[in-house]
Amino acid sequence: MEALGVPFAYTGAQAFILGIYCLAAWKAGWTYAPKNVSLWAMISENYEASSENTTNDERAKEESVDKCNVESRDSLRDSEVGVVTKLVEPLSLSK
Repeated sequence: MEALGVPFAYTGAQAFILGIYCLAAWKAGWTYAPKNVSLWAMISENYEASSENTTNDERAKEESVDKCNVESRDSLRDSEVGVVTKLVEPLSLSK
């Protein structure tokens, strides 16, 4: 029965340490939330980075990454079609 308590103990310790780390990061100014607001305001308000706050350089990076993802996905589809065609051709029946 003692073995059942081990995962709960580690989970509790992890939650406690992560909570302390998050509070320290907030107070150190490593988050978007201002460090001079109350704990309740920090938890209840939305301090998420919005697209209005991004710079043109960041937008250009995001667009270039999206373009690369589309191109690689399309080239992957073409190569998959080639592989399937090579596999099916020997199986086709000739008249």
